[in-house]
Amino acid sequence: MKISNIFIGGLSVVVLLFIPLTTYAADAEPTQYSGWPLYWVDQFQGNSLDYNRWRVGYPWNSRTHNHEGYAIESNIVVEDGILKLISGGGKSGNKYNTGVVSAIEKINFDDPNVEWIVEARMKLSNRQGIWPAFWLNSVGGWPNINEIDIMEQKGWGSQAVYENVMHFSVQSGNRPSQHRTSSGPNNLDYNWHRYAVAIKKNEVKILFDGQTVNRVTGNRKDKLRRKDFNIILNAAIGGAWGGDSYKNWIDDYSKTARFAIDYVAVYRRSVN
Repeated sequence: MKISNIFIGGLSVVVLLFIPLTTYAADAEPTQYSGWPLYWVDQFQGNSLDYNRWRVGYPWNSRTHNHEGYAIESNIVVEDGILKLISGGGKSGNKYNTGVVSAIEKINFDDPNVEWIVEARMKLSNRQGIWPAFWLNSVGGWPNINEIDIMEQKGWGSQAVYENVMHFSVQSGNRPSQHRTSSGPNNLDYNWHRYAVAIKKNEVKILFDGQTVNRVTGNRKDKLRRKDFNIILNAAIGGAWGGDSYKNWIDDYSKTARFAIDYVAVYRRSVN
């Protein structure tokens, strides 16, 4: 099972975190958070994507974005309780085939007396040139839009580096602010890990295997426009974070990259 956590923050801060790795079994139950009822979960049982929960592509009705991939159904595989978003294996027009899904149900963060955790358990790929991400995107156009990047893998370099970024819009005419951390443990992509965001009354935290790696409080937290958010899982190819190294293998259609998701879970509780 998988739980994903995402949030948007403020001010530009960069912190490098090197976190010990823990290896997990391929199929696990969602985290049991004391006092947090499970609100929504998909453990990817069966042999196909649940189209009552997920759409193929992005929430704005596109199958591509700021990268060289194009989402197709055959690159979205569910087997043995795992969702696999596959990059490569062919082309659609001038784009390479890949997997992208976004949740149909939106999450509403506008009530400060309701707290949320969004979590996913995932395993990244060691292929160069891909840009897997687990993120939340709010409804509306920029600057009236917020984004929480719970996990983005940098697909270039000698280490498996992942980063999380919290974006929020500010007053018209000003640049959007960010709160950013980076984590770069070796061989991160070879193991299963839990990535989550906890959106609480007094803080927003991003967690890696239960450890806080990013936290915003006060005015930065309050700047978030708490609108409906979409959960997105995408296996981007190339782009700003994927780089060009995908060109070394992607035209050999026998070679692919797999972004694996064990579960996505959402928790909700009311507070005073």
